[in-house]
Amino acid sequence: MANRYDIVIISHDLYVFLIKKLYISLELFKRSIMEQLAIISMVRRELNRKNISGAELARALKVNPSSVMGMFNRSTLQVQRLAEISEFLRYNFFREIAQKLPFTEPDSSEIAALQDRVKELELEVGILRQTIRDLAGR
Repeated sequence: MANRYDIVIISHDLYVFLIKKLYISLELFKRSIMEQLAIISMVRRELNRKNISGAELARALKVNPSSVMGMFNRSTLQVQRLAEISEFLRYNFFREIAQKLPFTEPDSSEIAALQDRVKELELEVGILRQTIRDLAGR
């Protein structure tokens, strides 16, 4: 018969197993999302569409042209840098990225229900805090 320590060990092993599986799943998911996004390709596309050279982009970003070329050779781009490029090109890359993500926006009824639930929970927390203060005062 298993005692409670055996159950804890089994639970821990199961927990570790599930965490590893989740981590692997997340890594695969991130990799597939990054492959779909191709942020550098989006930037190049907009530069070409607006006939803007890498040198012009470098001047706008106040960096060396070699830095822009290096940026184009990487597979990722820092968010701040993408925001600067978005501003310069007057193009919202973030909207395009958001549209490619496999997530949907919650509908307004779901948001309203969640806001109501938050209010209920805040009220409950207030009641529990008062109960704790009352019990501590005895």
